[in-house]
Amino acid sequence: MERSIAEKVAEARISSSQAMLISEEIALLKPLVEAGHEPRASLLSARTRHQQAEGAAELARLAADAHRSDLAGKIREMESLQISFRAEAAEGLVDAQTKAAQFLSRKDALQGKVRHADIRAPLSGTVSAVHIKTRGAVVQAGTVLADIVPAEAALLVRAQIPPQKVASVQPGQTARISLSAYDPSRYGVLMGVVERVANNTTQMENQMPFYETMIVIPKAELTKSAKKPEIVAGMPLTVDILGEKRTIMNYIMTPIQKSLSVAFREQ
Repeated sequence: MERSIAEKVAEARISSSQAMLISEEIALLKPLVEAGHEPRASLLSARTRHQQAEGAAELARLAADAHRSDLAGKIREMESLQISFRAEAAEGLVDAQTKAAQFLSRKDALQGKVRHADIRAPLSGTVSAVHIKTRGAVVQAGTVLADIVPAEAALLVRAQIPPQKVASVQPGQTARISLSAYDPSRYGVLMGVVERVANNTTQMENQMPFYETMIVIPKAELTKSAKKPEIVAGMPLTVDILGEKRTIMNYIMTPIQKSLSVAFREQ
C-alpha cells in the first residue's frame, strides 16, 4: 500500500512538472500566434497538453490520498484486531491460569492421599515378620504391620525362655549364641547380652508358653574363627544364657538342701 502511494505521488510530481513546462511553452507561443508567426493550432495543442498534464497530476494526487485513506483504515482495523486478540488472549490466560491452579490443587490433594497410602519404614533393613497378610485389609492407626531388622544396627536375637527358667534371666547377663550353619566346636559362638525380658508369656499355636527375650550382639564375630558369619533374619540358633558362677559343692548341696527344706515343711 505504501508503495502504491509513493508511485502516485511520483506521478503527480511528474505531471505537475510537465504542466509547468507546457505553461512556459504556451507563454512563448501566444505572442508568436498573435503576430501571425505560428499557427493558432499550435497554441491550442499546447493548451490541451497543459490541461492533460494538470489533470493527470490531480488524478495522481487523488489516488495517493485514496491509498492513504485505505492504509489508515487498514491500520485502524489491524489495531482493532490486535486489541481484540490481546483481550481474548488475556481472558484465555486468566482462564488457563485458573484451571492450572485448580489442577495443581487437585494434584497436591491426590499426592497427599498417595503419601498417606504409602507404607514406609523409618529405616532400611530386612523384614523379619509380616503380621498383616490379607490383601486389601483395613487396619487401624498404630497397628504393627511388620517387623524389620535394621541394616546397620546391632544384631538382635529373639529368644524363647521357658517359664520355669525365666527367674534366673536378667538384663545384662552374658549369652552365647550358636548358629546352626556354623559348627560351634569349629567356629565358636557369638557373644551377646540380654537386653530385655518380656513381662508376660507368649504362646504360639501348638507350642508351650514362653517369655520373649531380646539379646543384642554388639559384634558379629565368632569366638574361634576370623570368618564373618552371614546372618539373615529368621535364622535358627541356640542361646545359652550364663548365670552366676557356682562351685561343684554348690551343685552337690543344692538337691540336698531342697530335700531338707521339703522334709521339715508341715504337711
